[in-house]
Amino acid sequence: MAATLHFKAYPYHRNLFALDVREIEGDKFKDWQKKANYSARVTVILQVDTTRVSDKEKMIAPNITFISDNTAIINIYQNWHTENVSFEEYKEQWASFEVGLEKYSHELMYKLNSARHQTALPGEWYINYGLNEKHIEVKEP
Repeated sequence: MAATLHFKAYPYHRNLFALDVREIEGDKFKDWQKKANYSARVTVILQVDTTRVSDKEKMIAPNITFISDNTAIINIYQNWHTENVSFEEYKEQWASFEVGLEKYSHELMYKLNSARHQTALPGEWYINYGLNEKHIEVKEP
C-alpha cells in the first residue's frame, strides 16, 4: 500500500508498512529469501520549529535536542532483530514492528502537543518524515 503523507506544507511519499527487496542491505547470500537473520535500525524524528520548550515537554521527553536557533527534535531510535525466517515472514513481522513504532511515535507527539497547548507555547510537534531513516540488513543464519 502506498500513501502520500502530508505534514504542514511538505508531502512525503512512502510505502506504508511494506518492504521491497531493494531496501535490504548486507550480503544477500544464495537463497537468502528462504531463510535468514534480519536486523533493523530505525530512527523517527519528532520536531518542533522553535526552541521554546516547556518544562512539561521536557518531563515527557527528556531527550529533546536543540539543533539550531529555531528547531528542537526528539530522536526515537529502535533496534529490532529476528532469526531464521523467510523474507515473506520477515515482511509480516516488519509490518507489525513498524505499526508499533508508528503508534509509539504518534502517542509521544500527542502528549507533547497536549503539554505544549497547556502552556500556550506557539507551534506543534510533528513527525519529520523527511529525516526518518531505516536500515535493514540480512545475514546468514
